[in-house]
Amino acid sequence: MGTVMAAQFAFGGFANAFLLAPLTKLLGGHVGVVVRNCVVIMGTTYFVQAFVFSSYVTLPGGAAKGYIYIGLALFLSIFQFSLSTSITAATTTIVPKHLVGTLMGIEHSMFALAGILGPIVGTQVFEYAGVAGLAAVCGMLFFAVMALWVVASKPDPSSMNAFVEAKKVR
Repeated sequence: MGTVMAAQFAFGGFANAFLLAPLTKLLGGHVGVVVRNCVVIMGTTYFVQAFVFSSYVTLPGGAAKGYIYIGLALFLSIFQFSLSTSITAATTTIVPKHLVGTLMGIEHSMFALAGILGPIVGTQVFEYAGVAGLAAVCGMLFFAVMALWVVASKPDPSSMNAFVEAKKVR
């Protein structure tokens, strides 16, 4: 498990160091678009994980299930670290400079609280519903956050125009 966790940090670090800046630039420099894409990709990947580990799909036994799970976990880590970095980048631009330290402290406290409560709640869900149920709950949470964000935020026409322009460039 330690090796997998170290690999997750390495994958996430690589994504932040070498992929996040070019991706943000490709999307017109709008961090919010990067955050939304990370949320959607992570939610979708969790739903794929839920489907793969559900009773509807027959997987070979033994190590194959473990390798599939590890592969999906490594894939998720790429977007997890980019998501947290992008959220911090987005939120620090909307507060006055003298409150950036306070905001960073609050964000890190929230991440720490999630690190404490996540395993407790996750273990309970896992006991009740298994890997498929836990992954489905994770996917639902990501899409619930996305729905809340869409409902609660005002559309930013410039970010959508940048996204459309980026698609034209390809």
